[in-house]
Amino acid sequence: RVDAIVCVGCLIKGDTLHFEHIAESVSSGLMSVQLQTSVPCAFGVLTVLDEDQAAKRSYAGDNHGISWGKTAVEMACLRQEALGLAKKGTMNLGFSDEDGKAKMPAPSTGKGVFF
Repeated sequence: RVDAIVCVGCLIKGDTLHFEHIAESVSSGLMSVQLQTSVPCAFGVLTVLDEDQAAKRSYAGDNHGISWGKTAVEMACLRQEALGLAKKGTMNLGFSDEDGKAKMPAPSTGKGVFF
């Protein structure tokens, strides 16, 4: 059983239209996998103009792979919660604590609703 998928790749634009077609096909294919399997998929594909942009986005300071991984874990945990598979009263985002037993925060009584 797979809880989440992280699609990692890099598309570098060339002189032809292949870049646009490949980028569209990758995103469409990943969306199709997500819809057919109900498994959360994180789109971790860099679409860049040159190798310099790819380097800056992959390993030069701000590595997007870490955020893609955290996003996948969070989506998997939220899916489990939505399907009623998560333990009641726990917040299990996978990277908050080692045993996943952090209690859910108490509901806010203020008017600070964001959605």
